[in-house]
Amino acid sequence: MYLYYALSVLFARNKILYKLRPYITGAQLSQMFVGLAITIAALLNPAVTGDLSHYNNAMGALLMYFSYTILFAHFYLKNYVPSVRSGMTVFLSTMHFLALVGLMMMLAHPSRVRLLIEVILIWNISGLGITAGAHRLWAHRSYKANLPARIVLMVLNSIANQGSIYHWARDHRTHHKHSETEKDPHNAKRGFWYSHMGWLILKKPDAVKQAGREIDCSDLLQDPVVVFQKNADPWLAFFFCYIVPGYYTMAVYGSFWLGFFVLGIFRWIVELHATWCVNSVAHLWGERPYDDQINPAESALVAWLTTGEGWHNWHHVYPFDYAASELGMACQWNTAKIFIDSMAAIGWVTDRKRATKFWEQRKSKLAVNAETSAETQQQTLEKIPSEQDLQSVIPPHCQRTSLLLSSFTFVRDVVAIGAVVSVMAVLHLSLGVFSSIILQEGPQTSQWMAAVKVAVWIIYALVQGTAALGLWVIGYECGNVRFSGYEVVDHTLGWLVHSAFLIPYRNHAVAVPDTAKLKPRDSLLTALKWDAFGFLNLPKGLLSFVGMLLSLTVNYYIGTRLGWTPLLLWHGGPLLVVHLWLCVYARLLRAYSGKGASSKKEEGDESEFYTWEWLPHPTQRPT
Repeated sequence: MYLYYALSVLFARNKILYKLRPYITGAQLSQMFVGLAITIAALLNPAVTGDLSHYNNAMGALLMYFSYTILFAHFYLKNYVPSVRSGMTVFLSTMHFLALVGLMMMLAHPSRVRLLIEVILIWNISGLGITAGAHRLWAHRSYKANLPARIVLMVLNSIANQGSIYHWARDHRTHHKHSETEKDPHNAKRGFWYSHMGWLILKKPDAVKQAGREIDCSDLLQDPVVVFQKNADPWLAFFFCYIVPGYYTMAVYGSFWLGFFVLGIFRWIVELHATWCVNSVAHLWGERPYDDQINPAESALVAWLTTGEGWHNWHHVYPFDYAASELGMACQWNTAKIFIDSMAAIGWVTDRKRATKFWEQRKSKLAVNAETSAETQQQTLEKIPSEQDLQSVIPPHCQRTSLLLSSFTFVRDVVAIGAVVSVMAVLHLSLGVFSSIILQEGPQTSQWMAAVKVAVWIIYALVQGTAALGLWVIGYECGNVRFSGYEVVDHTLGWLVHSAFLIPYRNHAVAVPDTAKLKPRDSLLTALKWDAFGFLNLPKGLLSFVGMLLSLTVNYYIGTRLGWTPLLLWHGGPLLVVHLWLCVYARLLRAYSGKGASSKKEEGDESEFYTWEWLPHPTQRPT
């Protein structure tokens, strides 16, 4: 690593060194995770915890590696992933990790049930600052509230900590004005991930920025409560969201950090995902009884998670309705409406707007136009592009093979797999720290921790298996001689990769010629080369069989030396996920067997289920 930096100074304009820079930074980031794992392992050692100086040194190292991990991650994203907001990405990732710490602290505490109830209560009460406050009052002006009510809602909004009221309302008004278009801040047509939290991680498109500037928010700036919170953001929110819960648990449980991690960070992450479900789940799945031409739908689950924000089809048709739903609490869960009605009962809220009369009028019109609605809803099908049209728009340099660029792709996937292993090692050792504490609390607590460990290992298998699938794709590209263009390199690498996954390697690109037809001018080496690679295509797959046998032998050796349980957890789970993804892929190809290059193969050819020819070559992406 230091040699690299020395060479980069001496040869500042060297392109190869420049290409290696992201991978060097990635290696440094992985080194920080390894340092975290070693430090946590030291904290598990009784010899360290029993000596105050050693313990303080270990804690100092833990803080150092943790802070360096954040700094290196921020540096990597800022310099090499320009499409993401590096600060927000690192912040949310860090808070999710700390939320896991909060979850384990809650499960380890004797009053875990009470803490869980307090998490749910604070989540729902502070959520009213979003639903009844930033959303229905300030974004839509669906009712009027006096100064005491607005102050209460502002405090609740700060506990929820989802940005200032001003920015929240501005983005939401933009969302309603340009719903499901390129100007929508969290456009659900870009998929679940983007509408759920990707819109916060990825940089805002220029169209969204311009649309936000055009939204009139002058009424918000006339409210002193909104202006005060805007000027105090984010420190006011941090105080109410994290510090106040710490003071509460310090008074009740004798621990500030219990409130900071459990009632603060863990509760906040849960509440965030609940709110994000409005943008994702309620825009993708559910019934649309009020307007079936828009994405927003009715979702009882989201309503339970967000104090009544799940009745989203009604809300997008009638955004000025303070209830954000057609029916009452008996039929549609809506605690935000009950809260607003309660404030109205004591005179704090007035001018509550409802849309039921408008809906009755609209239902009458829909009944009259029911016979002609089918004709008005017909759409003209656009011309489906041909395969030649698709190929014509792919630049020639994207279709050329390059050993250098493909090697970078291979190294990138290996580094990604190593990073996942490093993160899991840190989590595994962290769980060990808490297990040593929890086992003293009794069998019931240890069962909770066992459940957490199972969940963490399942998540690891899913993430690692998905990351490792990229190597399988590279192995297939090698089988088509599209990795480097050199047959020996491609087939060797492809054979190694697929054998490691216990998948028979096949040479898809080279057909086995009839050696009897070789002309005299063909060299002996050429004939030997064809014969050698011909083994790859024999029905019994001799070389493929040898590769799988070697892979099984290596796994057996590791299992007998290190134990079968670690082997299954670290390797078996991700391997199973890889094969499950391939099963999903096979089903997709069966469902769409008439599309793409696979349709050219004969029916029943099993090899068509393991081809990626209908996708751009993943190892030849432009840089």
